[in-house]
Amino acid sequence: MRKKGMRTLLIGALAVTALTFAGCGQGSQKETTQAAAVQETTKEAAPETEKETMPEKESEKETDASEAAGETEAASTISGTISEIKDFQFTLEDKDGAFYQFVFEQGMPPKGLSDVKDGDLVSVSYTGKLSETDPFEGEVLSVTKQ
Repeated sequence: MRKKGMRTLLIGALAVTALTFAGCGQGSQKETTQAAAVQETTKEAAPETEKETMPEKESEKETDASEAAGETEAASTISGTISEIKDFQFTLEDKDGAFYQFVFEQGMPPKGLSDVKDGDLVSVSYTGKLSETDPFEGEVLSVTKQ
């Protein structure tokens, strides 16, 4: 009698497990259908996106043309205390306590960087955009100890 009870219990447990796995498969089918609908919507919207990015490509061509013609960005200079000098970046703290991180190609330090050490007061000549919060976009031209 005990064997029949154990057998019934085992069969019931297997049935519940099978139903659980069967239910999981149905949820996956819904997700697949939803994913397909999103892909179709994305494909339909793609031509509009390409049209929107076209002007950006034209402006890139204009920038390349102006660089080829010899037009370059004006250099800017900032002074402060240099720190955290590494193979590809350094940090500068200006007189107001703002920190700026300058990056350059690894192994190709800007002119004068090898002549300074952490804590030195320096002037950094650079081109591009400098921001406390955004990554440096430009080129470090030189670092001069003051």
